[in-house]
Amino acid sequence: MRRVAALLLVVAGAAACKRTSRFATRGDGEAVVVREKTEDVALTITDEHEPNDSLGKPEVLTLAGDPLTVTVRGALLVLPKGLDVDTFRITVPGALPDAGADAGVSSRRLDVQVVPEAPVGLILQLLDGDGRAIESIPGLSGETIGVPNAAVLPGASYFVRLRPTTETRRALPDAGAVGRGYRLTIRLTDFDLGDEREPNDRAALATELPIARSSPEAAGLFGWRHDEDWFRLPLDGLPAGTVVDVELESVDGVSASLSLVDARQARLATLRGRSGARVVLRNLAPGVLASRPMGDAGMPPSFAYLIVRAESGHSLDRRYALRVRPAPAREGMELEPNDDAARATALGEGVAVGFLVVGDVDVYRWKPPTGIEGLLELTVPPRSDLRLEVLREHDGRVVAKADGAGKGQPKRVATGASSEPLLVRVSLVRGEGDPDEPYQLRLVSRPVGSDAGATP
Repeated sequence: MRRVAALLLVVAGAAACKRTSRFATRGDGEAVVVREKTEDVALTITDEHEPNDSLGKPEVLTLAGDPLTVTVRGALLVLPKGLDVDTFRITVPGALPDAGADAGVSSRRLDVQVVPEAPVGLILQLLDGDGRAIESIPGLSGETIGVPNAAVLPGASYFVRLRPTTETRRALPDAGAVGRGYRLTIRLTDFDLGDEREPNDRAALATELPIARSSPEAAGLFGWRHDEDWFRLPLDGLPAGTVVDVELESVDGVSASLSLVDARQARLATLRGRSGARVVLRNLAPGVLASRPMGDAGMPPSFAYLIVRAESGHSLDRRYALRVRPAPAREGMELEPNDDAARATALGEGVAVGFLVVGDVDVYRWKPPTGIEGLLELTVPPRSDLRLEVLREHDGRVVAKADGAGKGQPKRVATGASSEPLLVRVSLVRGEGDPDEPYQLRLVSRPVGSDAGATP
């Protein structure tokens, strides 16, 4: 077996420091701190030892230093008839919390990262002490991969397992043993206020946010491709007439989406931004979000879920920011979600105001009085190209529409006479929309048969 003795290599460097940015203070006066590690840290690197190919025979690693860290230089053997697997075990310093203790309070933050030293694809797995997978991350050839922000308990043991991808095995010769090197770093620190905690890829594991009325903020990492982070947002105590805005500030190189999920885990809305762009859900109506799960009795649960997802790209060192902002609803403002007939915003005489970005559709409902038709004019933000449609409610058939004409161009339609409620739908023709510049939808009613050429 290779490597019969440990090699200690000290990499010279200054003491570790961190670049710190601070979000605006929350409603309770606390501020969410985001630290980005940007410097070289003095590391002690030890060689991996074989055999370590199973959970029954792992190599035991010891965390040391400040912060507690261990770095291993290893090599995976790609054999003619099999794949080498390297397995490591660490134990988090401290004592296991007492039964009934809040694991979220007791947990510490574990960051695991592996850097291939040659063009090779690796699979990184983090497992609990019983060998159950916490995360499993496949990497492309030569790609650095990792599991950041993993919540681990003092006194508990965890396994880190590495193996080549099957694509790597197919690309290498059939004869002989070929070694492929890597560097594995495991670091233990404490969570900052507002940090997401992995795993949190489903409702049962969602990271808990402070109550919405406190304007909570959170930070997280798009640690791997299609990384999905769930947050549970309590809605208790919001004053009547309050709406909620949610903003996701992504990072360069990552195209992210932001989804809204109700208490039943039904997805109500999903918006997606381009690489590095902000995604904003505006004017969320808490009464819609806190719907009661099927079969439950009593009062509706006062919470909803927010899902942050890396649609393309990932980053192990740049943090995204998630912000929740409650505010009084403004007269005439649309209420989200309102992308279908069942949740349409009521439309009356005058002006309605709304926002549109990729993935969003706004639907309004108008019941014309007998003998009355409506004239609709849509004022479009300069960077948007919007479509205006009128549909019959009972079958969804489009009876009038206006689209095209380019960005910033207004749209006008007449509803015509109708004895049933009508739906008015506003959607993007092309482009990304504008999360900061609203459109205005004006409705003027008139007797059927009036001058058809008149405009609102």
